[in-house]
Amino acid sequence: MMNGMTRRKIAITIPEELLAHVHDAVARGDATSVSSYISDAVARRNGKRPLELYLDLLDAEYGEPSPEANAWAERELKRVGALPPKRGSRSTRAR
Repeated sequence: MMNGMTRRKIAITIPEELLAHVHDAVARGDATSVSSYISDAVARRNGKRPLELYLDLLDAEYGEPSPEANAWAERELKRVGALPPKRGSRSTRAR
C-alpha cells in the first residue's frame, strides 16, 4: 500500500466473484486488508498509464503500425522469449 498519502473512505460495488478473490488474497497474507489490496491494484493500473500515453503519442505522430510491422514485432518478441507460447503448442526450450 502506498504510505504517506491522504486516505478517504468510499463505498464501491464489485462483483461477488472478484470480492472473493480479494478476501482470499487477504486470508493468504498477500494483502493486509481489502482496502490495501484495492489500493495496490489501482496504483498498478495507473502505473501503466505513462506507457499508454507514449504509445498514443507515437500513433498520433507516425500513425498506426502496419500489419507487417506488427508481425515483425511479434516475431522479435517471440524470439527473445517475451511472448508466452500459444496454448496447445509445446515449448522447445530445455526445462
